[in-house]
Amino acid sequence: MVNAIDAIMTNQGFDPTSRQYWEELTRRVAARVGDDDGGARGASTRRRAPPQGGTREYAPTSTRKEIYVTPERKAAMIEAGVWDDPVARTRMLKAYQAYDKNGSAN
Repeated sequence: MVNAIDAIMTNQGFDPTSRQYWEELTRRVAARVGDDDGGARGASTRRRAPPQGGTREYAPTSTRKEIYVTPERKAAMIEAGVWDDPVARTRMLKAYQAYDKNGSAN
């Protein structure tokens, strides 16, 4: 995107060695990426709060309710015949969860 803006500005006669060119390039790039302060210094460098959200990456391990099954584990469960049995599948998933929590750290 910056290269495209650079090409447009060069075709418009801006000199890439001038300060005016770099200020205009900065302004145009900021406008394209949604920086609504128009490239003003300081506004985008303000410290923001840490990310918070409902994604599993930010949820503490103790509060996660989902069990994420790798394709290899799913294939093993299908081969063992437990994937289509909800009770057996739940038992196997809990075993995987316990292994991940305790056994893989050893």
